[in-house]
Amino acid sequence: MTKYEENFQKILQAETISVTHQTDLTKFREFQKLLAELFPHLWNVCDLEDFHGSIVLRWKGEDESKLPIMLMNHQDVVEENGAWRYPAFSGTIANGKIYGRGAVDTKGGLWAMLQAGDDLAAEGFIPGRDIYFESGCNEEISGDGAKEINEELAKRGQRFALILDEGPGITNENGKLSAQIGIGEKALTDIKFIAKSAGGHASRPPKNQPLVRLGRFMAELEDHFDEIFPKKINEQTGEEQQTSVAFTMAKAANGSNVLPTEAYVIANMRSAHHQTADGSLEAITNFAKKFDLECEVLDKGFTSVIADFSSADCTMLKNAIIKMWPGIEITPTIMTGCTDCHFMSSLSDNPVRFSPFTYSKEQSASIHSVDENVDLSTLEPAVDFYKLIMKEE
Repeated sequence: MTKYEENFQKILQAETISVTHQTDLTKFREFQKLLAELFPHLWNVCDLEDFHGSIVLRWKGEDESKLPIMLMNHQDVVEENGAWRYPAFSGTIANGKIYGRGAVDTKGGLWAMLQAGDDLAAEGFIPGRDIYFESGCNEEISGDGAKEINEELAKRGQRFALILDEGPGITNENGKLSAQIGIGEKALTDIKFIAKSAGGHASRPPKNQPLVRLGRFMAELEDHFDEIFPKKINEQTGEEQQTSVAFTMAKAANGSNVLPTEAYVIANMRSAHHQTADGSLEAITNFAKKFDLECEVLDKGFTSVIADFSSADCTMLKNAIIKMWPGIEITPTIMTGCTDCHFMSSLSDNPVRFSPFTYSKEQSASIHSVDENVDLSTLEPAVDFYKLIMKEE
Protein backbone atom coordinates (compact mmCIF):
# COMPACT_ATOMS: atom_id res chain seq x y z
CA MET A 1 0.00 0.00 0.00
CA THR A 2 1.36 3.43 -0.94
CA LYS A 3 1.51 6.38 1.47
CA TYR A 4 -1.31 8.04 -0.44
CA GLU A 5 -3.52 4.98 -0.18
CA GLU A 6 -2.73 4.51 3.50
CA ASN A 7 -3.47 8.13 4.41
CA PHE A 8 -6.68 8.20 2.42
CA GLN A 9 -7.77 4.91 3.96
CA LYS A 10 -7.30 6.28 7.49
CA ILE A 11 -9.38 9.32 6.63
CA LEU A 12 -12.18 7.13 5.27
CA GLN A 13 -12.09 4.92 8.35
CA ALA A 14 -12.96 7.87 10.59
CA GLU A 15 -16.72 8.12 11.12
CA THR A 16 -17.64 11.78 10.71
CA ILE A 17 -21.39 11.64 10.10
CA SER A 18 -23.05 14.97 10.81
CA VAL A 19 -26.56 15.08 12.27
CA THR A 20 -29.02 17.93 12.58
CA HIS A 21 -28.54 20.10 15.69
CA GLN A 22 -25.30 18.32 16.58
CA THR A 23 -23.57 19.73 19.65
CA ASP A 24 -21.12 16.96 20.49
CA LEU A 25 -18.08 17.67 18.32
CA THR A 26 -15.85 14.99 19.84
CA LYS A 27 -15.51 12.91 16.68
CA PHE A 28 -14.63 15.97 14.62
CA ARG A 29 -11.98 17.01 17.14
CA GLU A 30 -10.56 13.48 16.96
CA PHE A 31 -10.66 13.61 13.17
CA GLN A 32 -8.71 16.86 13.17
CA LYS A 33 -6.09 15.25 15.43
CA LEU A 34 -5.82 12.51 12.82
CA LEU A 35 -5.32 15.09 10.07
CA ALA A 36 -2.53 16.71 12.08
CA GLU A 37 -0.85 13.32 12.44
CA LEU A 38 -1.20 12.46 8.75
CA PHE A 39 -0.04 15.87 7.48
CA PRO A 40 2.50 17.07 10.08
CA HIS A 41 4.55 19.23 7.71
CA LEU A 42 1.51 21.23 6.63
CA TRP A 43 0.27 21.63 10.19
CA ASN A 44 3.74 22.84 11.17
CA VAL A 45 3.73 25.72 8.66
CA CYS A 46 0.08 26.75 9.03
CA ASP A 47 -1.87 28.80 11.54
CA LEU A 48 -5.08 26.99 12.54
CA GLU A 49 -8.37 28.54 13.61
CA ASP A 50 -11.29 26.53 14.93
CA PHE A 51 -14.88 27.60 14.32
CA HIS A 52 -16.99 25.22 16.43
CA GLY A 53 -15.62 22.16 14.67
CA SER A 54 -15.01 23.72 11.27
CA ILE A 55 -11.39 24.67 10.63
CA VAL A 56 -9.28 27.08 8.63
CA LEU A 57 -5.55 26.63 8.02
CA ARG A 58 -3.52 29.58 6.76
CA TRP A 59 -0.20 28.93 5.02
CA LYS A 60 1.62 32.24 4.76
CA GLY A 61 3.13 33.04 1.38
CA GLU A 62 6.01 35.22 0.27
CA ASP A 63 4.00 38.11 -1.18
CA GLU A 64 1.41 39.54 1.21
CA SER A 65 0.30 42.08 -1.41
CA LYS A 66 -1.21 39.31 -3.55
CA LEU A 67 -4.73 38.14 -2.80
CA PRO A 68 -4.69 34.62 -1.29
CA ILE A 69 -6.50 31.56 -2.58
CA MET A 70 -8.77 29.28 -0.58
CA LEU A 71 -9.11 25.52 -1.06
CA MET A 72 -12.22 23.91 0.46
CA ASN A 73 -13.61 20.42 1.13
CA HIS A 74 -15.85 19.46 4.04
CA GLN A 75 -14.95 16.80 6.61
CA ASP A 76 -18.45 15.57 7.46
CA VAL A 77 -20.36 12.85 5.60
CA VAL A 78 -23.90 11.52 5.44
CA GLU A 79 -24.98 8.27 7.10
CA GLU A 80 -24.00 4.99 5.45
CA ASN A 81 -27.59 3.82 4.63
CA GLY A 82 -28.30 0.60 2.70
CA ALA A 83 -26.35 -2.62 2.23
CA TRP A 84 -22.71 -1.97 1.32
CA ARG A 85 -20.40 -4.44 -0.38
CA TYR A 86 -17.79 -3.50 2.22
CA PRO A 87 -18.38 -1.69 5.53
CA ALA A 88 -18.88 2.02 4.89
CA PHE A 89 -16.09 3.08 7.24
CA SER A 90 -13.61 0.32 6.47
CA GLY A 91 -11.68 2.03 3.69
CA THR A 92 -11.51 -1.34 1.97
CA ILE A 93 -9.21 -1.56 -1.05
CA ALA A 94 -10.39 -4.03 -3.67
CA ASN A 95 -10.39 -4.35 -7.45
CA GLY A 96 -8.28 -1.23 -7.90
CA LYS A 97 -10.70 0.93 -5.89
CA ILE A 98 -10.98 2.26 -2.36
CA TYR A 99 -14.41 2.15 -0.73
CA GLY A 100 -15.82 4.33 2.01
CA ARG A 101 -18.41 6.92 2.85
CA GLY A 102 -17.02 10.25 1.73
CA ALA A 103 -14.65 8.84 -0.89
CA VAL A 104 -16.35 11.08 -3.46
CA ASP A 105 -18.22 13.54 -1.20
CA THR A 106 -15.76 14.96 -0.16
CA LYS A 107 -13.07 13.31 1.89
CA GLY A 108 -11.33 12.57 -1.38
CA GLY A 109 -10.88 16.26 -2.08
CA LEU A 110 -10.03 16.99 1.54
CA TRP A 111 -7.32 14.33 1.55
CA ALA A 112 -5.90 15.41 -1.82
CA MET A 113 -5.57 19.11 -1.00
CA LEU A 114 -4.00 18.44 2.42
CA GLN A 115 -1.71 15.74 1.02
CA ALA A 116 -0.53 18.12 -1.69
CA GLY A 117 0.18 20.83 0.87
CA ASP A 118 2.00 18.40 3.15
CA ASP A 119 4.17 17.07 0.32
CA LEU A 120 5.19 20.60 -0.69
CA ALA A 121 5.78 21.72 2.89
CA ALA A 122 8.03 18.69 3.42
CA GLU A 123 10.12 19.88 0.48
CA GLY A 124 10.52 23.33 2.03
CA PHE A 125 8.23 24.97 -0.52
CA ILE A 126 6.86 28.41 0.35
CA PRO A 127 3.83 29.54 -1.67
CA GLY A 128 3.93 32.80 -3.59
CA ARG A 129 0.78 33.99 -1.81
CA ASP A 130 -1.18 32.94 1.25
CA ILE A 131 -3.09 29.68 0.89
CA TYR A 132 -6.11 28.98 3.06
CA PHE A 133 -7.49 25.47 3.62
CA GLU A 134 -11.11 25.40 4.84
CA SER A 135 -13.05 22.36 5.99
CA GLY A 136 -16.54 22.50 7.48
CA CYS A 137 -17.95 19.92 9.87
CA ASN A 138 -21.62 20.40 9.02
CA GLU A 139 -21.94 20.96 5.28
CA GLU A 140 -24.14 17.90 4.83
CA ILE A 141 -26.77 19.28 7.21
CA SER A 142 -26.65 22.78 5.71
CA GLY A 143 -24.91 23.91 8.87
CA ASP A 144 -23.40 27.30 9.56
CA GLY A 145 -19.73 26.35 9.83
CA ALA A 146 -18.75 27.91 6.52
CA LYS A 147 -21.16 30.78 7.16
CA GLU A 148 -19.45 31.56 10.46
CA ILE A 149 -16.04 31.47 8.80
CA ASN A 150 -17.26 33.71 5.99
CA GLU A 151 -18.65 36.26 8.42
CA GLU A 152 -15.44 36.38 10.44
CA LEU A 153 -13.21 36.72 7.38
CA ALA A 154 -15.54 39.40 5.99
CA LYS A 155 -15.17 41.37 9.24
CA ARG A 156 -11.41 41.28 8.70
CA GLY A 157 -11.85 42.60 5.17
CA GLN A 158 -10.34 39.43 3.71
CA ARG A 159 -10.66 38.86 -0.04
CA PHE A 160 -9.55 35.92 -2.18
CA ALA A 161 -8.35 35.77 -5.77
CA LEU A 162 -9.82 32.28 -6.14
CA ILE A 163 -11.94 30.01 -3.97
CA LEU A 164 -12.04 26.35 -5.01
CA ASP A 165 -14.54 23.94 -3.45
CA GLU A 166 -16.02 20.55 -4.28
CA GLY A 167 -17.77 20.26 -7.63
CA PRO A 168 -18.10 18.16 -10.75
CA GLY A 169 -15.34 15.65 -11.43
CA ILE A 170 -13.75 14.42 -14.63
CA THR A 171 -15.55 12.01 -16.93
CA ASN A 172 -13.99 9.63 -19.42
CA GLU A 173 -16.30 8.63 -22.25
CA ASN A 174 -14.50 6.19 -24.55
CA GLY A 175 -11.18 7.89 -23.93
CA LYS A 176 -12.55 11.43 -24.27
CA LEU A 177 -11.96 13.41 -21.10
CA SER A 178 -14.27 16.23 -20.09
CA ALA A 179 -14.70 18.40 -17.04
CA GLN A 180 -17.17 20.99 -15.85
CA ILE A 181 -16.30 23.84 -13.53
CA GLY A 182 -19.11 25.15 -11.38
CA ILE A 183 -18.92 28.94 -11.68
CA GLY A 184 -22.05 29.45 -9.59
CA GLU A 185 -24.84 27.58 -7.90
CA LYS A 186 -28.53 28.04 -7.39
CA ALA A 187 -29.70 29.67 -4.18
CA LEU A 188 -31.41 27.30 -1.74
CA THR A 189 -34.56 28.52 0.03
CA ASP A 190 -36.80 26.47 2.35
CA ILE A 191 -40.37 27.71 2.68
CA LYS A 192 -43.31 26.49 4.75
CA PHE A 193 -46.78 27.03 3.24
CA ILE A 194 -49.48 26.98 5.90
CA ALA A 195 -53.23 26.47 5.52
CA LYS A 196 -55.40 27.20 8.56
CA SER A 197 -59.04 26.45 9.46
CA ALA A 198 -61.41 26.24 12.43
CA GLY A 199 -60.83 22.50 12.61
CA GLY A 200 -63.64 20.19 13.73
CA HIS A 201 -64.81 16.61 13.32
CA ALA A 202 -64.01 14.75 10.13
CA SER A 203 -67.68 13.67 9.85
CA ARG A 204 -68.61 17.26 8.93
CA PRO A 205 -65.98 18.34 6.39
CA PRO A 206 -66.29 21.87 5.00
CA LYS A 207 -65.37 23.03 1.54
CA ASN A 208 -61.86 24.30 0.91
CA GLN A 209 -60.19 22.31 3.66
CA PRO A 210 -56.53 23.07 4.50
CA LEU A 211 -55.18 19.99 2.73
CA VAL A 212 -57.35 20.67 -0.31
CA ARG A 213 -56.03 24.21 -0.57
CA LEU A 214 -52.46 22.99 -0.24
CA GLY A 215 -53.10 20.31 -2.85
CA ARG A 216 -54.56 22.80 -5.31
CA PHE A 217 -51.66 25.14 -4.68
CA MET A 218 -49.06 22.47 -5.43
CA ALA A 219 -50.91 21.16 -8.49
CA GLU A 220 -51.51 24.58 -10.02
CA LEU A 221 -47.97 25.70 -9.28
CA GLU A 222 -46.78 22.74 -11.32
CA ASP A 223 -49.27 23.51 -14.10
CA HIS A 224 -48.18 27.17 -14.35
CA PHE A 225 -44.55 26.69 -13.45
CA ASP A 226 -43.01 28.28 -16.55
CA GLU A 227 -45.11 31.41 -16.07
CA ILE A 228 -44.10 31.81 -12.44
CA PHE A 229 -40.47 30.86 -12.98
CA PRO A 230 -39.40 31.85 -16.53
CA LYS A 231 -36.48 30.13 -18.20
CA LYS A 232 -33.40 31.95 -19.45
CA ILE A 233 -30.12 31.00 -21.10
CA ASN A 234 -27.03 31.73 -19.00
CA GLU A 235 -24.61 33.71 -21.16
CA GLN A 236 -21.42 32.08 -19.82
CA THR A 237 -22.52 28.46 -19.77
CA GLY A 238 -25.10 28.40 -22.56
CA GLU A 239 -27.34 26.38 -20.24
CA GLU A 240 -31.06 26.98 -19.88
CA GLN A 241 -31.66 27.95 -16.28
CA GLN A 242 -34.88 27.87 -14.27
CA THR A 243 -35.83 27.94 -10.62
CA SER A 244 -36.92 24.54 -9.27
CA VAL A 245 -39.35 23.72 -6.46
CA ALA A 246 -39.60 20.38 -4.66
CA PHE A 247 -42.24 19.74 -2.00
CA THR A 248 -40.46 17.55 0.50
CA MET A 249 -42.35 17.56 3.80
CA ALA A 250 -45.97 17.82 5.00
CA LYS A 251 -48.04 17.67 8.19
CA ALA A 252 -51.70 18.01 9.10
CA ALA A 253 -53.85 16.52 11.87
CA ASN A 254 -52.64 13.85 14.29
CA GLY A 255 -55.80 11.77 13.95
CA SER A 256 -57.67 10.39 10.93
CA ASN A 257 -61.01 11.70 12.22
CA VAL A 258 -59.83 15.23 12.98
CA LEU A 259 -59.95 18.24 10.69
CA PRO A 260 -56.63 20.03 11.04
CA THR A 261 -56.64 23.57 12.33
CA GLU A 262 -53.34 23.90 10.54
CA ALA A 263 -51.68 21.95 7.77
CA TYR A 264 -48.48 22.71 5.98
CA VAL A 265 -46.09 21.63 3.26
CA ILE A 266 -42.42 22.54 3.01
CA ALA A 267 -40.83 23.41 -0.30
CA ASN A 268 -37.15 23.24 -1.16
CA MET A 269 -36.59 25.91 -3.83
CA ARG A 270 -33.42 26.33 -5.89
CA SER A 271 -33.42 29.76 -7.54
CA ALA A 272 -31.88 30.53 -10.90
CA HIS A 273 -29.53 33.52 -11.00
CA HIS A 274 -31.61 35.54 -13.44
CA GLN A 275 -34.60 35.45 -11.07
CA THR A 276 -32.56 35.48 -7.81
CA ALA A 277 -33.62 34.09 -4.45
CA ASP A 278 -35.61 37.24 -3.67
CA GLY A 279 -37.39 37.22 -7.02
CA SER A 280 -38.28 33.55 -6.84
CA LEU A 281 -39.51 33.93 -3.27
CA GLU A 282 -41.72 36.87 -4.21
CA ALA A 283 -43.15 34.96 -7.18
CA ILE A 284 -44.09 31.83 -5.22
CA THR A 285 -45.46 33.64 -2.15
CA ASN A 286 -47.66 35.84 -4.32
CA PHE A 287 -49.00 32.72 -6.03
CA ALA A 288 -49.68 31.07 -2.66
CA LYS A 289 -51.90 33.97 -1.59
CA LYS A 290 -54.45 32.87 -4.19
CA PHE A 291 -55.05 29.77 -2.06
CA ASP A 292 -55.28 31.63 1.26
CA LEU A 293 -51.95 30.28 2.43
CA GLU A 294 -49.51 31.83 4.84
CA CYS A 295 -45.80 31.60 4.11
CA GLU A 296 -42.94 31.17 6.53
CA VAL A 297 -39.40 31.40 5.20
CA LEU A 298 -37.35 28.82 7.07
CA ASP A 299 -34.09 29.59 5.28
CA LYS A 300 -34.00 32.43 2.80
CA GLY A 301 -30.68 31.60 1.18
CA PHE A 302 -29.01 33.97 -1.24
CA THR A 303 -27.90 34.08 -4.85
CA SER A 304 -24.20 33.24 -5.17
CA VAL A 305 -21.62 35.14 -7.17
CA ILE A 306 -21.02 33.88 -10.71
CA ALA A 307 -17.30 33.62 -11.39
CA ASP A 308 -15.85 35.12 -14.55
CA PHE A 309 -14.77 32.04 -16.49
CA SER A 310 -12.38 34.14 -18.60
CA SER A 311 -10.63 35.81 -15.63
CA ALA A 312 -6.92 35.31 -15.01
CA ASP A 313 -7.53 33.22 -11.90
CA CYS A 314 -10.08 30.96 -13.61
CA THR A 315 -7.64 30.64 -16.52
CA MET A 316 -4.94 29.54 -14.07
CA LEU A 317 -7.33 26.84 -12.83
CA LYS A 318 -8.16 25.72 -16.37
CA ASN A 319 -4.47 25.61 -17.30
CA ALA A 320 -3.74 23.38 -14.30
CA ILE A 321 -6.50 20.99 -15.40
CA ILE A 322 -5.20 20.92 -18.97
CA LYS A 323 -1.63 20.33 -17.79
CA MET A 324 -2.75 17.37 -15.69
CA TRP A 325 -5.16 15.93 -18.28
CA PRO A 326 -3.98 16.97 -21.77
CA GLY A 327 -6.73 17.20 -24.38
CA ILE A 328 -9.51 17.54 -21.82
CA GLU A 329 -12.60 19.55 -22.73
CA ILE A 330 -13.56 22.10 -20.06
CA THR A 331 -16.92 23.85 -19.83
CA PRO A 332 -18.52 26.07 -17.18
CA THR A 333 -21.77 25.15 -15.48
CA ILE A 334 -24.23 26.46 -12.90
CA MET A 335 -24.63 23.83 -10.19
CA THR A 336 -28.06 22.82 -8.95
CA GLY A 337 -26.76 21.40 -5.67
CA CYS A 338 -25.39 23.57 -2.88
CA THR A 339 -21.89 23.60 -1.43
CA ASP A 340 -20.17 25.51 1.36
CA CYS A 341 -18.70 27.64 -1.40
CA HIS A 342 -21.93 29.63 -1.66
CA PHE A 343 -21.23 31.08 1.78
CA MET A 344 -17.70 32.04 0.73
CA SER A 345 -18.69 33.46 -2.64
CA SER A 346 -19.07 36.94 -1.18
CA LEU A 347 -15.33 36.96 -0.44
CA SER A 348 -14.16 36.52 -4.03
CA ASP A 349 -14.97 37.39 -7.61
CA ASN A 350 -13.99 33.84 -8.53
CA PRO A 351 -15.67 31.19 -6.37
CA VAL A 352 -15.54 27.94 -8.35
CA ARG A 353 -16.31 24.27 -7.82
CA PHE A 354 -14.33 21.34 -9.24
CA SER A 355 -13.12 17.96 -7.99
CA PRO A 356 -9.88 16.66 -9.56
CA PHE A 357 -10.90 13.00 -9.66
CA THR A 358 -12.00 10.89 -12.61
CA TYR A 359 -15.35 9.29 -11.78
CA SER A 360 -17.39 6.69 -13.61
CA LYS A 361 -21.16 7.13 -13.78
CA GLU A 362 -21.50 4.50 -11.06
CA GLN A 363 -19.06 6.32 -8.81
CA SER A 364 -20.84 9.62 -9.28
CA ALA A 365 -24.13 7.90 -8.48
CA SER A 366 -22.67 6.48 -5.25
CA ILE A 367 -22.75 9.93 -3.62
CA HIS A 368 -25.13 9.63 -0.62
CA SER A 369 -25.79 6.06 -1.76
CA VAL A 370 -24.11 2.69 -1.21
CA ASP A 371 -20.59 1.53 -2.14
CA GLU A 372 -19.09 5.01 -2.52
CA ASN A 373 -15.62 4.57 -4.03
CA VAL A 374 -12.89 6.02 -6.22
CA ASP A 375 -10.22 4.40 -8.37
CA LEU A 376 -6.75 4.18 -6.84
CA SER A 377 -5.34 5.38 -10.15
CA THR A 378 -7.02 8.76 -9.72
CA LEU A 379 -5.42 9.56 -6.35
CA GLU A 380 -1.98 10.75 -7.46
CA PRO A 381 -3.29 13.00 -10.28
CA ALA A 382 -5.66 14.67 -7.79
CA VAL A 383 -2.76 15.50 -5.46
CA ASP A 384 -0.60 16.71 -8.34
CA PHE A 385 -3.42 18.98 -9.51
CA TYR A 386 -3.57 20.73 -6.13
CA LYS A 387 0.22 21.10 -6.20
CA LEU A 388 -0.06 22.94 -9.52
CA ILE A 389 -2.64 25.27 -8.00
CA MET A 390 -0.42 25.98 -5.00
CA LYS A 391 2.55 26.61 -7.25
CA GLU A 392 0.34 28.64 -9.64
CA GLU A 393 1.69 26.68 -12.60
